[in-house]
Amino acid sequence: MMNVELKNLSKKINSILEDENFSDKKFNLFRLIITKIDNLKTFQSFFNILQDFYLDKEKKKYLKPKINLKLLNIKNFLSFFTILYYPDIMNSNEESITFKNLKKIGNSMRIYFFLLLNSTNKEELDEIVLFTRCKDFFRNFNEYLCSFNDWKEMDKECLIYNLSKTYFFLEKDFEKEKHTDENKELYELTKQNIESEKKKTLEKILSLDRSLGNEKFLSYQKLLHEGREMELKHKEFIDKLVVSFTKNMKKSFWDLMKKDLKKEPSNTNLFINNLKELINTIVAVSPRNKNIRDEIINVIDVELIEQMIKHNAYRYSDLEGIVEYVNNILWEYQAPVEDEITREYEINIRKMMDNREDIIDVLVYFMSFTMEKFENILLFKFSINKK
Repeated sequence: MMNVELKNLSKKINSILEDENFSDKKFNLFRLIITKIDNLKTFQSFFNILQDFYLDKEKKKYLKPKINLKLLNIKNFLSFFTILYYPDIMNSNEESITFKNLKKIGNSMRIYFFLLLNSTNKEELDEIVLFTRCKDFFRNFNEYLCSFNDWKEMDKECLIYNLSKTYFFLEKDFEKEKHTDENKELYELTKQNIESEKKKTLEKILSLDRSLGNEKFLSYQKLLHEGREMELKHKEFIDKLVVSFTKNMKKSFWDLMKKDLKKEPSNTNLFINNLKELINTIVAVSPRNKNIRDEIINVIDVELIEQMIKHNAYRYSDLEGIVEYVNNILWEYQAPVEDEITREYEINIRKMMDNREDIIDVLVYFMSFTMEKFENILLFKFSINKK
């Protein structure tokens, strides 16, 4: 049954890909193909069957990225073809590291997708080959979705900054206007128009980021004001902008993770991927024990944590053990200059756990702090080894 269904879906997908309008010639016709609901559902059904097959065969505990194959993620998959054919439409900056990373991962995903499609076109399905190609494709698809989200957040942050800059200069340019009896009527009309444009600009910022938009807007206003008042040189201003930009991006990232975890049902993909990354980073900075990975996995049971979050059955006793274990490793490897910051973090997270605050808030706070700390330790270790 699976063979017949897969072949039928495979034929439909091939006909979509072979359509002369699935190309870089006419965007409107291309867009109609990749947004047509029947086409999206064809890809969705195809991926669903293959993911079920793959997960059924996969026996290793930590090598099965289960992807939420909702229509949005199917659209995100097809978005890579838009990036290939119409980079200008996607507002792509070829020099952006985030975009370069997205394109690199996307190219790998596309190759594995075509290999997978080719496997399902065979008269007789070779399940061993199909399993291997499913594994490669879904791993790359999962990485692409994470990278695509990073890129979207970066693009959104650029828009918020540019809108904040527009607001700032609307205000500053109007300050130059002289108010006299002779130009009173024109002055008031200009003022109304400026205030209207400022209001629209702020509304656009808030529509891009409801939860943190106003905070980001204020941080960029402060930065732009400082840049003008202090007459910062271009390099100084850019350095300050990068710091502010990075800070806002991190807030957005962890805010997105929190929202995903609090959904009904929970979307744990982002959290679990980062939890695995945290484990890998801790292993990389811990040469003291050859069996450190087994030790960490024994304490941080990723699969169990995912199930507990999904079923809202997480226990504080489990969390406290993980926090204490990770903190002990952090104290062992961090630089003494970081001690005060870590001590403050420990007091804060201890309070959160003692007060039995929302466990999702505690998990995200734990993850956001420890990820950055261990990444910094790893970067420092790498720089020492290079010398």
